[in-house]
Amino acid sequence: MEIHTIKKDVKVVCIPAKTFPDGILAAHQKLHSIIPYTNDRSYYGVSWGDGNGGIVYKAASTILDDSEMEHDDLESFTIKKGQYLYEILKDYRNNIPGIKTTFAKLLTDPRIAEDGFCLEAYMTEKDLWCMVKLKE
Repeated sequence: MEIHTIKKDVKVVCIPAKTFPDGILAAHQKLHSIIPYTNDRSYYGVSWGDGNGGIVYKAASTILDDSEMEHDDLESFTIKKGQYLYEILKDYRNNIPGIKTTFAKLLTDPRIAEDGFCLEAYMTEKDLWCMVKLKE
């Protein structure tokens, strides 16, 4: 595990998954149908506990133009600046269970923020950074 610093807040638009984990792919597909793919964007998955034992998951993308936020199906979210504990999951598409395993490991670290969230940062077609925010 290493530490990565996000230097400024990142505003994103999101599509919530209808269910977790089964609705994750559909949420990303819907997001990509609304927000066109470009190398200038970053793509994320954001998740946290719902307080009842379930997980809230949102597929997210950075915005390039404020008009992109006007679509009725999109929600806004801010990825807060700060330090994040992370681990890179190589070839994640062929190791989807590895995402859960990696976050389970990260979430045991006593330095993580209690009000944080799990952040998937899709860095390349094959590499996924699994990240959790550290305490200030």
